[in-house]
Amino acid sequence: MATTTTRSEPKPLIVLAQAAGAVSGENPYTKLLYAGMADQNVVVHPYSRRSLIALRPDIIHVHWPEFLVRWNAGTAKAAADAAKELALLWLARRRGAKLIWTAHDLGAHDKPDVGRLYARFTAVFNAMVDRVISLSPAALESVRAHYPAIARRPADIVPHGHYQGYYPAAPTSHPGLAAARDAVAGKPTCLIFGQIRRYKNVTGLMQDFAETRAETGNDAQLVIAGEIRGTEDFRQEVLTKAAETPGVHLIPDRIADADVWALHDMADVIVLPYAQGSALHSGAAILALSLGKPIVVRDTPTMRDLQAIVGADWVALFNGTPRDALATAAALLAAPRAIAPDLTALDPALTARQTVACYCAAHQA
Repeated sequence: MATTTTRSEPKPLIVLAQAAGAVSGENPYTKLLYAGMADQNVVVHPYSRRSLIALRPDIIHVHWPEFLVRWNAGTAKAAADAAKELALLWLARRRGAKLIWTAHDLGAHDKPDVGRLYARFTAVFNAMVDRVISLSPAALESVRAHYPAIARRPADIVPHGHYQGYYPAAPTSHPGLAAARDAVAGKPTCLIFGQIRRYKNVTGLMQDFAETRAETGNDAQLVIAGEIRGTEDFRQEVLTKAAETPGVHLIPDRIADADVWALHDMADVIVLPYAQGSALHSGAAILALSLGKPIVVRDTPTMRDLQAIVGADWVALFNGTPRDALATAAALLAAPRAIAPDLTALDPALTARQTVACYCAAHQA
């Protein structure tokens, strides 16, 4: 009697994933990415120093290495913290783990004030990276040029996943959002959403918005929503500028998930006039597209990659100042477009499979 044998399922890969979850008000990009791996042959655990030792992972997946160290503890403590983190990563790799870095940016947007320590930490971390994930081809070129230590590392392109279906379509319960909604009703409205940080050029946008509004005599509105991050001087600068600028509605709070849809629903276009610097991508841009809103972003190689995926009728590029961004927004709104953008290529289930394929390639190398 013939017997048949069945091929056993390969042992699941143990993955330690930075930012594996998200609470309300946080960017759920990584949460959606790892949730899409539920039907893949991997077991995802949140990244921690304890798990580096206890779980003997196959894959360590880091997105933002600067967040692995408590830089605000003072230089001496930060140095000890960085050394401990790097030592544990080195040990995990000695035990067989492969370190994968998704290179979202060219470094921290707000560099820690710890002298050369951050640069040394980055150099040692990069030397341990086994494989790189980039969100676009142009971004990979920038990362390789900026960090020669990883220029020859194997790399994969995995786009930033969309957020469609994540945020409920519901009226807002936030009093600041409700007031802004009533004020902008029926008027042309721009929105900038996300953490308010200096590199995002929010004060410059307010200044140019005020001048453009005064010159045209229209009733355009600008909504700015997000937690202000940075120094107290920067916080006061933003608050003062918003208070003295007609047509500006500032909600300086972390926006709960339940209010994200309503916030975007009051806007006609999302304008993101970020200064040129370390930022390669924008989760706020992907979120706006996910909620059916056209975006205006700076003309960079990575934003051209996004435009190539989604289309120029949804992703408009500008050069120059926030005034140029506002002019581009007006032209974008005057042009016809489809009912909704095609974000098929950014499906989190697809990006999850692409990421797992990267894990497998690294594990087998």
